[in-house]
Amino acid sequence: MQTPDNTNRLRRLSKPSPPENESVKRYIMSSQSDPDSPPVDIDPSVIHHATVSAGLSSLQYQQIKLSKENQSLRDDIDALEQYGRRDLLRINGIPDGGSSETSEQTTELVKELLKSVDKSIDTNDVVRSHRIGQPRTGSVNANGARNSVPPRPRQVIVKLKDHFAKKRILKCKKAMRENRDLRYIRVNEDLTKIRNTIAFKARQLRIEHHIRDTWTVNGKIFVKDNIEQVHQVNTMAAFLNFVSVYCCPGAQNFLDRLDYNRKLQRPPSYETPRRLRTYAETLSTAPTVSDANLESGSLETNPGPNDDLNSSGSTVNIADLSNFSELFSKSVSFLHLNIQSIVPKLDLIEAEYDEFDILAFTESWLNNNNTDESIKLLNYHSPFRRDRGPQKNRRWSCRIC
Repeated sequence: MQTPDNTNRLRRLSKPSPPENESVKRYIMSSQSDPDSPPVDIDPSVIHHATVSAGLSSLQYQQIKLSKENQSLRDDIDALEQYGRRDLLRINGIPDGGSSETSEQTTELVKELLKSVDKSIDTNDVVRSHRIGQPRTGSVNANGARNSVPPRPRQVIVKLKDHFAKKRILKCKKAMRENRDLRYIRVNEDLTKIRNTIAFKARQLRIEHHIRDTWTVNGKIFVKDNIEQVHQVNTMAAFLNFVSVYCCPGAQNFLDRLDYNRKLQRPPSYETPRRLRTYAETLSTAPTVSDANLESGSLETNPGPNDDLNSSGSTVNIADLSNFSELFSKSVSFLHLNIQSIVPKLDLIEAEYDEFDILAFTESWLNNNNTDESIKLLNYHSPFRRDRGPQKNRRWSCRIC
């Protein structure tokens, strides 16, 4: 005799009987408003159930479609923004008067520059102008003193009367390059951020001889390939398509290295302020840390926080959570990682482990060709490197905040 549990188990394990092969089945479709409705004949062959893969492909198609529409809208907005800049120019190299320089003084400097280049230019075409950004200060050397080299002058953005005046001024660029006194001054169109990035990458490709030439006209970017064909690349998608089709195979790798080097050479003005974290906050989010192999005497032991006294000398109750942050306010967070090929992974390390005060790495592929500055992390001091032994290309490096 089977128990109820065994019966239920058999029911779950047994396969259901196949449905009867009927060409037409009758289904009673009841309606709350009309309960006496007649039965409806439905052909089962017209009933289809979509598979999971078909549903996923439909969602993927919708996602791709929405992504294309989003990018198309972004390109349209960028084109409208560029159209609004058709009467603007950017001038680099005009001496900067600092914080004491007013907008009227900047406009007078621009008019004097245009008159020195071509006396036929009407200075009344210049409506107004001003500097971009805050006044720059000189860089600081290793001793903490400011260098004697003056800082680079800020850009000047110029509003003109119409775009015809802009064309007349841009025609004088060749005369400015030939003038010895004006060889450091550059006059260019005011491009949007996206188009300025495209124009910069196109100029770098021209320097490396991947393309023949590049220029801009009315905010439109043109490039000439090595077989004298001219292409218009106003969007990043069009530019990348041009690089993949009309440039040599190494051009895309060159652009990737260019982006990587620009990230490493970010100026201090673009660095985000680093928020210091306490030891208690680090413990809540820190991953598992392996033990560091340190030589005896190279680092002193951290005594850690005092369980009885805080920094002011008063007694602290550890059970009181309000004093938990104060208890660990003077502690130091430390992380050690075994890593191979650290150079291409510096961006990942900066993004994931920048909350630690001390970072130590055991690196097995670091040689003498890699300088300390090339592996220096953002917001950290220069690395301390030490040979592990007589083996070549095996070093141990430690970055100390």
